[in-house]
Amino acid sequence: MEILPVKNAKTLKRALGQIDGLWGSKPGTKKGNQLEILMTLVEVYEKKTIKFPKLKPVDIVKFHMEQNEMKDKDLMPYIGSKGLVSQVLNGKKPLSLAMVRKLKTGLGIPADLLIEEVGLESIAV
Repeated sequence: MEILPVKNAKTLKRALGQIDGLWGSKPGTKKGNQLEILMTLVEVYEKKTIKFPKLKPVDIVKFHMEQNEMKDKDLMPYIGSKGLVSQVLNGKKPLSLAMVRKLKTGLGIPADLLIEEVGLESIAV
């Protein structure tokens, strides 16, 4: 099997087909090594070419709620009053550092996903 660099959609499709054929190969074997190399090539190509949108912290919280079948009221121990939870979920108030800490500790949401970068243009002087 010839392993080629993954540079475009055509070579990506070829590599994915090869991966499919090698899937389940035992690690450390010739086929297992080929699979590992191909997967690395595809991963590098995807990191260079696929741009994922930056999610807002509130989107992360909403996703967590959906995945865990949570209601707005379930966030009250981490965010505060019912009104404050509503404001955060509607994007009217950002998460505070205290809220981020509580969401990280209580729900296991990584803090780096909950901290929003603020540009200088949005800081009032």
